[in-house]
Parts: sequence; structure tokens; C-alpha cells
Amino acid sequence: MQRARTGERIFREVEEFHKYLLDVQDLRTKLGVRVYAWCLLSDQVNLLLDPMGDPQRISEFMKSLSVRTVRRHNRIAKRNGRLWDGRYRSSPVQWGPWSLSSMRYIETLPLSMAGVEHIDHYDWSSHVIRMGFVAGYPLDDHPDYLALHSDETERQKLYRRLLAREMGDAEWCRIHNAIHRSQLTGDERFVDQVEKATGVRLASRGPGRPKGSVSRTPRRRKARRRRRR
Repeated sequence: MQRARTGERIFREVEEFHKYLLDVQDLRTKLGVRVYAWCLLSDQVNLLLDPMGDPQRISEFMKSLSVRTVRRHNRIAKRNGRLWDGRYRSSPVQWGPWSLSSMRYIETLPLSMAGVEHIDHYDWSSHVIRMGFVAGYPLDDHPDYLALHSDETERQKLYRRLLAREMGDAEWCRIHNAIHRSQLTGDERFVDQVEKATGVRLASRGPGRPKGSVSRTPRRRKARRRRRR
């Protein structure tokens, strides 16, 4: 995830969204990075990436993408200046339920952050590619997504059902906080494995695995009610 500075907008025109995704496609090919989900909002970008065994590729990918975006932004605005609110934030994701939850988190962001009534109506998310509404933009199928069903149509239906369920607060906050704190997204076993492999103690530990819907905080319930009107 990478956010613009306060008061800045990354994308102002449709063409800017389009060019950003062309850059994602170009870097995906050049660096051998897989792109499992993405969502472009006016002031932030969210991507689920797989470096295919070489974590350094993520750094190269995001650095190149950030530089290209700043250059284009400044050229259009006819100025020189900062765009980003610091460097990008990242969270290694455990495969299995947490990878699907991370895809779900990213693709439903427009509901709370872009003011849309339904994610089908938001053009700048990988959801519209995954569902076959739009073609031509970068997207790879995560193995856990492919495992939902062997038939593409049935797989899309099952994923839609997953998106239709309200994400519980614990699950949503676990992913959100892991991203913003650059910590791990996964269960305690995953955290233990990474700690043993790296020798680094990781303070944040989440719930065992994503669960069904639970009650939401008052703030998020209020936002949900506004969307239903």
C-alpha cells in the first residue's frame, strides 16, 4: 500500500489510472512479479503481489512504480514536488484463507473509501477483471483463488459469495493494521515460522484464521447503513 501526502491526489483523470496500470503491467513482465489483486483510489494504491521467491523484486517493483507515477504527476501538474506520504508499506501474507481475505479486503475498499454502492460499479479494482467485466489490465489468479473451483464460472460465483459476506472487525483490523505497521498477515503458526526463520520477534499476532461475519464497530456500521439507503 502507498498513500499520497495529505491534500494530494494520485489520480485526477481516467487516463492517469490507465497509465498507472500500464506501468504495473510493464513492471510485472520485466521483474517477474505476479499481481493477485489491486485497487486504485484517488489518494492511495493497494496491491497484492508475489515476488516468486525473490523478496527484492517487490522493492524494485514498488520503487520503479512510485518514481514513474511521481514523474507523470509532476509533468501533468507542471511542478516539482513530493507526491507520496513516505515509502510504501507492505505485509507478507500467509497463503490459504488469509490470501483470499487479503484479496477481499483490497477489492472491497471502494465501498468505504470511494462512495460506491456496489464494487461492480468501481472501474479501478481488480474485481472487475476477475469477474470478466473488463479485460486488458494486469491480474494473475492466486492458487488459493483457483482452488475454489475448477470451473471459472463457478469459481467466480463462490468468490462473489465470499465478497458478499460482511468482513468481521477482527479480520478487517488484522489486515488493515498489518499493512499500516508493515507486519505479517496470518495466524500465530505463520508468525512463529517467520520468527524462527528470520530470528526477529514480531509483536503483532492476529486471530487463528478468518471467520464469518461478526458485529462491526459503530463507525463501520454507520458507513454500512449509509450505503443501504
